[in-house]
Amino acid sequence: MNYDQHFIKDDLVAARIVKYARVSSKYKVIEIGSGNGVITKQLVKKSPVTTIEIDPKLCEELEKLKLPNLKVINKNILSYNIDFDIAVSNLPFNICEPYFNILIKKEFKRCVFCVPISFSNRLTNEQGLLSLIIPLFFKIKVLETIPREAILPIPKTDCAIISVVPQRICSKKNSVIKEIYLQMDKKLKVAIRESYCKVLKLTKKQANERLPKLDYLEKRVYMLNYIEWKQLILQI
Repeated sequence: MNYDQHFIKDDLVAARIVKYARVSSKYKVIEIGSGNGVITKQLVKKSPVTTIEIDPKLCEELEKLKLPNLKVINKNILSYNIDFDIAVSNLPFNICEPYFNILIKKEFKRCVFCVPISFSNRLTNEQGLLSLIIPLFFKIKVLETIPREAILPIPKTDCAIISVVPQRICSKKNSVIKEIYLQMDKKLKVAIRESYCKVLKLTKKQANERLPKLDYLEKRVYMLNYIEWKQLILQI
């Protein structure tokens, strides 16, 4: 089975990732995808760690190392629910976006991830849905770039180490937009109405009266494109 695995081969890069994460024993720390264990070995020096690794062979190899402070769980992080304070990961390239959609529903202190630089650009720079929505939930900071040669197998793009910290203070408008985004399967008009009721404490009638004048209110939220989201945000 192909797990889209790319491993950090540089111990110094792994050490910097752990340093950025500021892990300690007072926090519940997880690692997503232990891979070859290069980050794991650095993490267990600082704190007890639970690593969630989908590949059973890699789990076996990690168990053989008998590292202190380590619990290994052979699960897919996209379907395995676990609470944490700090998450550290060289995120598998193919789960970057799906995992961020899980992360927006989590309560945590911070995450430090190594991701393709193309994905970090989508979060922070490019005009796209991710760069429009994700900043409502998180403060994203690019900490450094990593040359592709530091990764095995060598990917097509350089990578970036990013920090992800939840937005603690949010305007009422942004809170409404966040609530709408979290209701992906509902029709837009229903998601807006329920978000108004929850955040602004409006009655259902008041919320209906405040619905924006958009011609795609019958669409499901997950079907909205970048332009439609931009129009919606302007009218909320």
